[in-house]
Amino acid sequence: MNGPVVNHISVQAQFASLNNDREQLRNTTSSLNRERKQEEETIRSLRFTEQALADQVRIAHAKLGAENKKRQLLREETTRKQCLLEKDRKEITILANRLFQLEEEEKTRRMKSVKEIDMLNDELELIIRQYEERGLVKVITVDTAELFLKTSIQSRIG
Repeated sequence: MNGPVVNHISVQAQFASLNNDREQLRNTTSSLNRERKQEEETIRSLRFTEQALADQVRIAHAKLGAENKKRQLLREETTRKQCLLEKDRKEITILANRLFQLEEEEKTRRMKSVKEIDMLNDELELIIRQYEERGLVKVITVDTAELFLKTSIQSRIG
């Protein structure tokens, strides 16, 4: 009888051991399931964060592209304005030189006109003197000549 009891105790011990192993396996499985769920949640969170970061990168690239395009347009506008400014400077220089040339020509023309006027004045004075002398010659008589000579001598003496 001892044999079947030992078997029975041994079976019960094995059953209890199996029960214990099953309970440990259940606890381990439950723990692993919790860890798996936490890991899945972490992965979902990381995927969400990755997507958010990818969206931010896309937005940043779009902003960068817009800023680069704006910068390029500003460079082109600056270059265009610099070219216009240089063109205006050249035109102003040409106009200033032309103005100086015209002023010099006007000055020369005025000086020439003044010389011509002076020459005409001299000629007119000569003509008037000749006319006056002709008129005086007609008026001079022997009496007026004597008077003229006396007056002329007195003015030199006196």
